[in-house]
Amino acid sequence: MQTSQKKTWSSAIIYAIIGIIGYFIWIFNYKFITPLTLGLIIATLTYPVFNYTHKFLNQFKKFTISQSISAVVTLFFICSILSIFANITTQQLIHELPTFTTRIIDFTNKLPENTKIVNAAESIGISKEFLVQIVDNLNKQADQVAGLLGNGNSNTDEVFTQENINNAFNFGRQSINVVFNQLVYLIIFLLSWFNCLVYGESWLKKIFSLLPFEKLEALSIIDDFQSGVRNVVVANILSGLVHAIVCAIAMWIFGIQGIFILTVVIFFIGVLPLSPSELGYAIPVLLIFPTNPTFAFIFAIVGELIILWTNYILIPRIIASGKKGNTLLILTSIISGISIFGLMGFIIGPLIIIFIQTLFSILSNRIRTKEIL
Repeated sequence: MQTSQKKTWSSAIIYAIIGIIGYFIWIFNYKFITPLTLGLIIATLTYPVFNYTHKFLNQFKKFTISQSISAVVTLFFICSILSIFANITTQQLIHELPTFTTRIIDFTNKLPENTKIVNAAESIGISKEFLVQIVDNLNKQADQVAGLLGNGNSNTDEVFTQENINNAFNFGRQSINVVFNQLVYLIIFLLSWFNCLVYGESWLKKIFSLLPFEKLEALSIIDDFQSGVRNVVVANILSGLVHAIVCAIAMWIFGIQGIFILTVVIFFIGVLPLSPSELGYAIPVLLIFPTNPTFAFIFAIVGELIILWTNYILIPRIIASGKKGNTLLILTSIISGISIFGLMGFIIGPLIIIFIQTLFSILSNRIRTKEIL
């Protein structure tokens, strides 16, 4: 009896020490939680690629490739694909940016002259004078941006004043700080990605070996955790694809220029959990409205219905797929997770619910097994 009590107390002390150490690790790394979590997420998503790469490289009998080399090859391969896509997007943006700017300026200046827009605005209580005032304010802002250096003056004495020089140095120092911070975040993200690929699964096994779970139960939790992360990210990517495809079709029908860049923007708006998807649909609605306000109004309603379907039906079903999870609990966990944990909450919230459901199923199996025995 005394021996079992000693074991219980020693286990409690070990768990308490681990909890305290984990708490301090969390506190010291709180500033870098976002790149660390992103590295963990990307590692979970790309682990099948890493596993296949490691097996492929080791199929040659002459030498053995370590997991570290396989992880570096995986990172290089995926980053190369992403850089190619980013390069194509950047080239398209540079090519189409002058056209976008000209169209926005022309659209803004002609806003009070468009009778359809004026009539639609007046029907909801916005006068033509108010539209003219908006255009004037936008033009003033554009003039201020255009004349930012020297406020439009060619006199060097008025440009190179002590105030302007101090402002320039302050802006430069802030820019350097931002670039440095982002560089540090990028390095931490890549290191987190690399470490989670190589050691992630062994870390999870060691953690669960300390907990009162059997081997099959621990493997079930690990599998649910990894598949849960994949399901959450895949669900949000599919949501962004749905919104991007629908908006691209609408813009293609009406011959809107620059569809590629606009579709990429709408896709990222749809993927990010904190950005309302209505912002993505607002782009084609505003572009189509001057020529066909009726279709723009109908498309806005259809877009809202699609947003409701993706947010409250598609995403929860994908996250709960294969686990017999309750979609209502998944939905509330997404909303609660974002409100509590911020951007990362759209992953942390569902993972907590998935973990609780897995624990409940393990407990149910244990009770059922005892009843059978």
